[in-house]
Amino acid sequence: MADFQIKIGGSLRDFGLSISLDSPREFEFTQVGRAQWDGEFTPGQEVIFYDTDGTPTEDDIIFRGEIVDREADGTPKNERITYKCMGPRYLASAYVTIS
Repeated sequence: MADFQIKIGGSLRDFGLSISLDSPREFEFTQVGRAQWDGEFTPGQEVIFYDTDGTPTEDDIIFRGEIVDREADGTPKNERITYKCMGPRYLASAYVTIS
């Protein structure tokens, strides 16, 4: 079983997450068991996903992008927050205007 770490907005996280990686372009992670509907992270925060259980390096990066959306669901006192992240190609098309 692989060990992963995720850096969100400059902070390295090492907690249990449900993760879905759809190529290097799109990435989703879910926080489960939240006690609040508001998400801990916000759209616009940088996300770096590493394939390592040690000190991450540039060679360990699987995904780099930013959070573009978040959605809450679940039941009271057991909310789930799902974060959708997009990679460089999406971000370039969203932020760069060519005329």
